[in-house]
Amino acid sequence: MSKYYQRLTDVVDQALDLPSEQRQSFIIDACPDVPDLAKEALALIALEEQDTNELLRPGQAQQLFTHLKNETHLKNESEFQNAIPEKIDKFTIREKLGEGGMGVVYRAEQTNPVEREVALKLINNIHHEGLRRRFILECQALARLSHANIAAFYEAGALKQETPYVAMELVDGLPITQYCDKHQLALHQRIELFCQVCEGIAYAHEKGILHRDLKPSNVLVKQVHGKGLAKVIDFGIARAIGDEHQDNQQTREQLLGSPAYISPERITDLSDGSADTRSDVYSLGVLLHKLLVGAYPFPQQDISLGRLLNAIVQDDPPLPSHNFSQLEQSEQIKIAQSRGLSAKELKRRLKGDLDAVLIKAISRKATARYASPLELMNELNRILSQRPVKARTASKGYVLSRFLRRNWMSASFSLALVVIITIGGTSALLQAQRIEREARNAKELMGFITNIFEMADPTNSQGNKEFARRLLDESVARLDRHDFAPLLKSEVLTTLGDLYSEIGLQDKAAELIELSLNLQRNEMTTNGLKLASNLISLSILRGETGKYDEAMALAKEALELQLKELSATDRIVLATRSQIANIANYQGDYQFSIDEYTAILAILESIEKPDYLLFSDILASLAWEKAYQLGDFQSALELTQKAIDIIEKNYGAKHILMIEVLSDYGSILSDMSPDSDAEPYFLRALSLAETLLEPGHSTTIRLHVNQGSFYLNRKEYQKALSILQKGLRLTKENNGSDDRLLSPIINNIGVALIELGRHAEAIHYLQEELKILQSTLKPDHYDFSYTFWGLANALAGIGKHDKAEAYFLKTLKIKESRPAVGENSDLSEVYEEYADLLNKMERHVEAEKMMTRAKAISSEK
Repeated sequence: MSKYYQRLTDVVDQALDLPSEQRQSFIIDACPDVPDLAKEALALIALEEQDTNELLRPGQAQQLFTHLKNETHLKNESEFQNAIPEKIDKFTIREKLGEGGMGVVYRAEQTNPVEREVALKLINNIHHEGLRRRFILECQALARLSHANIAAFYEAGALKQETPYVAMELVDGLPITQYCDKHQLALHQRIELFCQVCEGIAYAHEKGILHRDLKPSNVLVKQVHGKGLAKVIDFGIARAIGDEHQDNQQTREQLLGSPAYISPERITDLSDGSADTRSDVYSLGVLLHKLLVGAYPFPQQDISLGRLLNAIVQDDPPLPSHNFSQLEQSEQIKIAQSRGLSAKELKRRLKGDLDAVLIKAISRKATARYASPLELMNELNRILSQRPVKARTASKGYVLSRFLRRNWMSASFSLALVVIITIGGTSALLQAQRIEREARNAKELMGFITNIFEMADPTNSQGNKEFARRLLDESVARLDRHDFAPLLKSEVLTTLGDLYSEIGLQDKAAELIELSLNLQRNEMTTNGLKLASNLISLSILRGETGKYDEAMALAKEALELQLKELSATDRIVLATRSQIANIANYQGDYQFSIDEYTAILAILESIEKPDYLLFSDILASLAWEKAYQLGDFQSALELTQKAIDIIEKNYGAKHILMIEVLSDYGSILSDMSPDSDAEPYFLRALSLAETLLEPGHSTTIRLHVNQGSFYLNRKEYQKALSILQKGLRLTKENNGSDDRLLSPIINNIGVALIELGRHAEAIHYLQEELKILQSTLKPDHYDFSYTFWGLANALAGIGKHDKAEAYFLKTLKIKESRPAVGENSDLSEVYEEYADLLNKMERHVEAEKMMTRAKAISSEK
């Protein structure tokens, strides 16, 4: 870099750090010996550019300065700094915010007809037709837009001397790049913030407006409730989509936009007729590149404007990860630290999906880009939720890896258990390469299996689970026809078992994993951790089908093997302990479950960088137990909120894990206080589920159960029934007769029907649920109490008092064996309802005894 240019850069940088009214005098004082440098600096400042790396180079800046001066009739540099007026029309001026080629912007206060602070923009010279036209276009554009991520248009007017103005929302914020660096936002947080910008621009496109000048200084971010809110500003060179009429100001308008952000077609077609929504997508892509990589797609230093524009038009942009690796080491470290990463880790994160998405967004050819900001935003949301992105070649291995990463949480058990589950097919295949024939067969089979992943993938709209099942069956048959080595066959069986589990065929999955286990047990060279992994897989499957004793024995065997090779604080060991605690809960040993969760949590809190997925899961699990076993709802809310904060900080607000913890928070809040405003948590969880999961996913089903329970607590029974019946329909359509999902839905439907006076229908549903419980749980399991209680009320409602009493007694036998806290705190209600039944049966003395017991419990609360 030349000394002249270095000095120019330093002067402009220092000037931009000063209030706008002090910049001109500073530049003049800083350059007494080089008048030309002062003129170039003034020109650059006048263009309101925020980053010298994206500005014109010496010479070009001077030419533009002269051009602007002639075009706008500015007689000397002093006109860049006019005296600040005290009042303009109805607005009291507080300070100048900025000034550029088009006009000046003030911070102002408005008192009539409303009191508010505004950004007031005035045109510099009304007699200049090009500037007048741009100003009118901006007013027209802003008047058509009303969106949370676009600075609001308030009103437009003119002064007595015919100088027009526009009053807009005052955005007290920083350019998006500065905001992200100042707050050291992680990559996922930057992407989430950027998606807000995409939403705003997509809305403008829907209204027929192209922005055409997207860059960091035109996207401001302010803090709202501790979070960043992005606002797009300055539609000064916007135009209507499809409006190809341009005048001789087009070249100047092009230069007023930052060159690094101008799309290739806008550079080559000065009529601007070729510019459409994809031109804004290009600018968005460059902005995202700067946010994530910390640099521009094309080098900016020591390059003339002409060379930069030629590169944009003629060259394919390098991969963002490559761009990052070309920066000086010190710069790499600085950029990575502002994203909470090491330089090595940032480069790794950029490779793959982000490389592909960014390259597509800034493709030289408009037809190769995303067609709209919404397409780009949807692609980024796929990255946030670990789904395959469309920009990458859909190779089998890629889709397979994404499918596994996204679907690693078991339907009923701790999401952290999957830390233990490793398919291991790749390493097995590598080992098998010692024998050429076996390697060839294995590769063929694994390729076939990967195709099945693509078919079964719920993100694939063509996916068909029945077809995937047939393909899996064929894979099993082909496996039997091949003479694989035992350990290789074991690996493939595990993979197939996992696939069967993904499409809801748990029994078949368990059969194959059990075969895999037997092969491993018979081999002396079996890796203990791999054997433990299969034991946990089978434990999960047994637990999901209600075989809790077997599930517990398998999990304990896995833990014993793991402790021989791993430390007691290893995340795999902790995840297995979490599985054991979870099974204990289903077995009814709630205190053991709570003690185990508490112990695991203490270990995780002592680790400097724990596995945050496991951490958040343990918090949520412990919270649920504290609420519904101990009745400590306040502590439960605090633990669940902590889980939400951990997920949001480390994985983003749109991560799949957020669905369940938001639903849990809503449930706990609702049960603690039925009048509380828990509904937003369910709605937010449901919105995420609809975006990230297929309709019949078990998490989506449980969300319907929780939301239905919420409306039951609110006594909105018809609304609850509608939501629960939808959940039941989705379950049967997508999961067949999956008992673990059907039971809670059917029970709550029964409750809603009883409250609506439809007792006969309720009996039908509750008897169906009773059959499910009898096939999956021990006779004294607590869940029976809910079904017995529902049947008691439903039978009482149709006058079958004797049968109703029998079910009341069965309910009390289970509930009286436990303290009346947590989920059993409703014991007093059972006594009261039983008393009502006894009074109807003319057994008043017994009824009085039941009421005495109910009052005793109520007084203890």
